Amino acid sequence: ALLRGVAEPAGVAAGRKPSASPEGLPTFVSDVRMVTLSVSVYDRNGRPATGVKPDQFQVYEDGVQQRVSSAGSEETPFNLVLLLDLSGSTLRDRAAMREAARGFVGIARPQDRVAVCALASDEFRVISPLASDRETLLRLIDGIPDLAGSTPLYAAMALAWDQELSGRPQERNALVVISDGIDDSLEQRPAAVSFSLLRRAAAVMPALIYPILLDSRHMLYGERAMRQMRQLAEASGGRLFSTRSAKDLAPVY
Repeated sequence: ALLRGVAEPAGVAAGRKPSASPEGLPTFVSDVRMVTLSVSVYDRNGRPATGVKPDQFQVYEDGVQQRVSSAGSEETPFNLVLLLDLSGSTLRDRAAMREAARGFVGIARPQDRVAVCALASDEFRVISPLASDRETLLRLIDGIPDLAGSTPLYAAMALAWDQELSGRPQERNALVVISDGIDDSLEQRPAAVSFSLLRRAAAVMPALIYPILLDSRHMLYGERAMRQMRQLAEASGGRLFSTRSAKDLAPVY
């Protein structure tokens, strides 16, 4: 449903309507008093803007303006999913990838949770589900072997969201993708998830996407890979970062 761009109601199968209650049985109705929206606000220089107030937002639902009761996020816990692209094209960047993953674990606050996933040997793998134990996360990151394989990157991004974040739509969620951005589809290989499908999904996915793009210097697909990863980030409200070495990662964190 997400890849089709359709928000499927909870508990209702696609294409079916909820059945009516049998006659004579009581019907219970509830309403929603508060809906949480996750948004990104940047200044003209692309830096996150702080101190925003409720009256600076306008929210519409079906053309009707809604009341914004509060705005703020500094102390709200977040869920951070790290997706490491361990395909063959990133073999030379493994040290930088581990350094980046360790850096993100290091900046997480005690109330935040971090998951580590990997795309390796043509498979999506969960190294650690969302957890707060920093020592265990760092040990698992250091123990990731130098695997290789093809790159169904877009499918892995969809799986990472589905595995760890799909059940938390009202929480602050971020997907950090450490990769060179080269999906199988760029090299004319069959792809389970196309770029166009994933871009539409990113726009409705309750998670921000932050690609950390390693400089692939790929003569044929490098520029297109960067362009498409940037479009995925922007569709979600996130931002793309590009780095050439582990030395350039400090400002990214």
